[in-house]
Amino acid sequence: MTAEQITALLKTSGLPVVYGYWKKPPPLPYIVWLESGTSNFFADGKVFLRKSRVQAELYTAEKNTEAEQALENALQGIGWEKTSELWLESEKFFQLIYEFEV
Repeated sequence: MTAEQITALLKTSGLPVVYGYWKKPPPLPYIVWLESGTSNFFADGKVFLRKSRVQAELYTAEKNTEAEQALENALQGIGWEKTSELWLESEKFFQLIYEFEV
């Protein structure tokens, strides 16, 4: 899956989406995504199948189950995990991290 396809998938949530960071962030909630590594399958000492690990970060001003559901609906059809929920005191918002492989 290409970066454009991942962005398009995440945009089906109806939330603003960007890779990496916002130069000028839109109002919350929004999604920032990054490739966090690979989870390759090896055969005969070579990469047989390359899989990228993607981290989609949902930022909200408060606990926002509607935004969470919108992102989770966008991720239907692929395996995903919600791995953490943090209050970022310095920014005064929540960060929820979802991880999946493509």
